[in-house]
Amino acid sequence: MFIHCLFILPKDIKGKGFGQMLLDSCIEDARIQNMLGVAVVTRKGTWMASKDLFLKNNFEIADTAKPDFELMYKSFDKKTKVPKFNIKLNANLNKYKNGLVIISSDQCPYIVKAINEISETSVNEYKIKPQIVELKTIKMLKIVHVYLVHFV
Repeated sequence: MFIHCLFILPKDIKGKGFGQMLLDSCIEDARIQNMLGVAVVTRKGTWMASKDLFLKNNFEIADTAKPDFELMYKSFDKKTKVPKFNIKLNANLNKYKNGLVIISSDQCPYIVKAINEISETSVNEYKIKPQIVELKTIKMLKIVHVYLVHFV
């Protein structure tokens, strides 16, 4: 199972065990569905989960990617191979190399707000109009996606 987002709001309820409850539920669901384990990508800063909760729950760092992404996992079977980032820059990404390009999907409910804020700031402060690419199909995800997690 891959955890795309583990987010607690508002901030004043952090530290009350809700993140632990969500993670426990993910781990239980993965076990019930006979999955190999649970994986998540963490990083420092905003918009991504911190690794602290996962380290407390015996997740291990499987792989890293620039600038500070860490792929963490918890395996249910010692025989399961360690997941890793599949960092293959697709030739199709070359069309996104100039200017500010925001690549998004409907994965996160807060993405629209973030895109609007980034777009507004880039236009007002830097006079750069961003190109926004919405990934709406599996085919689009496969063409554009840089970091794919897989079990080798």
